[in-house]
Amino acid sequence: MVTKGRGTLLLLLVSSLVLYRNVASHSSCIKGAQCQVTLQSLYSEATSLSSLMYARSSLLIRDFNKRFSHTPSFMPTIITCHTVIIPTPAGGEAARLMQHKDIINAVIRLLHSWNEPLEYLAQEAHLPKFNHSLSCQAEIIADENHQLQEITSQIANQFFDPKIAKYVDYALWPGHQSFKSFEEQTRPLAVYNTLRCLFNDTKRINNLLQFLKCQESTDNSCKSHLRSF
Repeated sequence: MVTKGRGTLLLLLVSSLVLYRNVASHSSCIKGAQCQVTLQSLYSEATSLSSLMYARSSLLIRDFNKRFSHTPSFMPTIITCHTVIIPTPAGGEAARLMQHKDIINAVIRLLHSWNEPLEYLAQEAHLPKFNHSLSCQAEIIADENHQLQEITSQIANQFFDPKIAKYVDYALWPGHQSFKSFEEQTRPLAVYNTLRCLFNDTKRINNLLQFLKCQESTDNSCKSHLRSF
């Protein structure tokens, strides 16, 4: 039986996927053609994709909690996320005090910081009853992460500063050894904290891109909606 919360997340995932495919189909250019891509259209494509990543990461952490929260050997301990060194505004008011190029820089840094952890998640095959869904969804998120890097790099290159995408100061991930461990508690804890941080960061990325998209929009209602995120 599907819970209301999970049903809402599935609805978000499906609607985000439909929206992304619709936006992407209208924003792509034929190779060699003279195309003028607007900043608004790039933000639309980016936010549709970031919503997909956020929805998938939400489902992953929920599935993990559902399957492991009652396991006696699993004792969750919160560990600081590796991306904590990348500052982002706490809400719309704080974001308005930042230059847009600094916000897109933070988004690009966050995205690149997840290349390696997502690769490890996609290869994870040692957690009973969770390995298949974990690896498949992580692989999809990793692909979406790379696609979003390309879109945000295009935004930085065309509308802000090419150096932002060329010289990315991403956060190093220290979780390699924990993922290689075969200890009963170490590996599930490593996966749990990685998924928790992934959920937090996909939310941050989505909020920031939604904010930037809203700033380019003539729709005033979205600006009041994003005062706090």
